Amino acid sequence: MPGKRYEIRVALGRDATTGRYRQKSLTVHGSKAEAQRALRRLLSDLEAGSVESARVERHSATFGELLDEWLSFKLAADLSPTTIARRPAPRPPVPSRPAR
Repeated sequence: MPGKRYEIRVALGRDATTGRYRQKSLTVHGSKAEAQRALRRLLSDLEAGSVESARVERHSATFGELLDEWLSFKLAADLSPTTIARRPAPRPPVPSRPAR
């Protein structure tokens, strides 16, 4: 019989920029005692600042920004540098609609 799976979640609070709730999640395969040890280790790492909790402070990109970045990567991977250089510059972003 395979070991059990435990999911550990630690609350990181709300993101100051977006207001969204953040948490760190970890899956442990093994016994309950191993999961409890992993939880203690995760909590001590969070307190020490050695866990990547910087996601709470990360920069939120818009869909358009992510799309532009992905397209640049895709073009660079699929096309020769000469073809990329000859392409027209990307269009400026479309302004958002004003709130009513």
